[in-house]
Amino acid sequence: MEIVWHGHSFFRVRAREATIVIDPHARHRGARITADIGLISHDHPGHNAREVIGGTPRILSGPGEYDVTNVAIVGVQTAHDVEQGRRRGRNTVWLVTAEEMRVCHLGDLGHQLSSSDLDAIGAVDILMTPVGGHNALDGRGAAEVVRALEPRVVIPMHFAEANGDLFLGPVESFLREQGVIGATRQARVNVTRSSLPPAGETQVVVLEPRKPEAGPITPERDRPAGAASVRPLGASRSRQ
Repeated sequence: MEIVWHGHSFFRVRAREATIVIDPHARHRGARITADIGLISHDHPGHNAREVIGGTPRILSGPGEYDVTNVAIVGVQTAHDVEQGRRRGRNTVWLVTAEEMRVCHLGDLGHQLSSSDLDAIGAVDILMTPVGGHNALDGRGAAEVVRALEPRVVIPMHFAEANGDLFLGPVESFLREQGVIGATRQARVNVTRSSLPPAGETQVVVLEPRKPEAGPITPERDRPAGAASVRPLGASRSRQ
């Protein structure tokens, strides 16, 4: 499985079964990223640029259980804030099972996961979590979610980058919470079931955005509605 980050919360996951694009943003208007499946966590600018997904993808944008091109997908309804979505609306956490691994994208999750959320999500091998705050989890909140889900690999997203998203907090606050010092950024990550860290360890992988295009993403307003394998990267810690 190859995972590439296109900045903000936008990922391309290329698995044997299918290519999945998650939360495409407007920074790539005029470009096309071909995929079989498109997942939208919430219908806000910066996460819902369906037009950048080329091919004939199946687009999913709400909670439920799906089977698309032999990829099992579960969408779990959560909220974009701590007020059950009354301020910023709903958010879908996506769980994708491919190549015998479970990949979880939290979207713009704005609260800690409840026991029912954790039961619905289940075991997670690879977690993509917001860490930059503003309208989603900050570094400390993301660290709490990591402790609750106990993934084997964590990929931070939705944080300030040199070329944009400067209204968000830096990734370093999350790395400090995780006890990670000097993480080396990677262009992409390649992972297989056998290359995952052993049970009981969580490894943080920080990716560089791939070909970010002109301009930062506009902050959302309060309104409803070189390839590297995962191991070793020197950013792994045992869970206590």
